[in-house]
Amino acid sequence: MERKQSTPILVKRARDFLDQSLAKERLASGAVTTPARLEIKLKITQLPLSPIEDENGWKQFTLKVECDFEIAVRIRPRIWTKLETAARSGTNWVGVISGSIGERTPKGFSLTGVGVQIYEKESANGKPKSDEPKDEDNLV
Repeated sequence: MERKQSTPILVKRARDFLDQSLAKERLASGAVTTPARLEIKLKITQLPLSPIEDENGWKQFTLKVECDFEIAVRIRPRIWTKLETAARSGTNWVGVISGSIGERTPKGFSLTGVGVQIYEKESANGKPKSDEPKDEDNLV
């Protein structure tokens, strides 16, 4: 009977020893990692052209960034309406689309957990119209 009880202790000690050995190897090789979250922020100043609407009314469009990556974005209908309103308002605006890297696509990746903020740009006299975001919605 004692043998069955001592086996888990031996297994635990062996695991502890291996964990310590692996930790020492990682430290020696410089392979220690710290968990982090990668978030992407994309700035747009015009309404994306030709969005595709899915069965739930969500808008899908692709943004092309400087390094020739294409980023697929999918947003709620009410957020799309707010982007349209900003574009039609006649003021200079910036839309900040943020999210995390999703699935890989042939020319880039999709954005997940998308949030959109809309800001007004500075007026002609150099004074900002508003320091606060015009709108903020997170769609996580």
